[in-house]
Amino acid sequence: MRVAVIQPAQSEVSASGHAAFHHLIAESHAAGADVVFTPTGEVGVCEGAVRLYGDACFDPVRIPSGARTLVLVPDAESELQSEAVIEYAIGLSESVAGLVAVIEPSEVGGSAIVLLGEVLAEAGAGDRAIVADVPYPVP
Repeated sequence: MRVAVIQPAQSEVSASGHAAFHHLIAESHAAGADVVFTPTGEVGVCEGAVRLYGDACFDPVRIPSGARTLVLVPDAESELQSEAVIEYAIGLSESVAGLVAVIEPSEVGGSAIVLLGEVLAEAGAGDRAIVADVPYPVP
């Protein structure tokens, strides 16, 4: 299964940037993505995906055991924070869910696709989308 993560600019998520946001999703599908994770949801089927926002990403009570896929939208405020979130996602992918998608705003960077402790794709500041192939069903 090919997975994409959209890392939009803050302006692209607002109503005025909707066209640019949908263009990123269309480009990901054109690149062969079966599932596209965005800050607002996913396009395509990824059964059992659990999505967490903000501080809930770090609350052990809200992180379910047995989930195969976690989608974290922590909204890091700096590059240092986004790097720490990726390290955290690596740990989660080894202990809680096999696949972890991290979605950050493009101004900061740090979106990632992590599978079983390995970073398959990582976005820098200014990048808009990343794509990686993962096994299905997710281990």
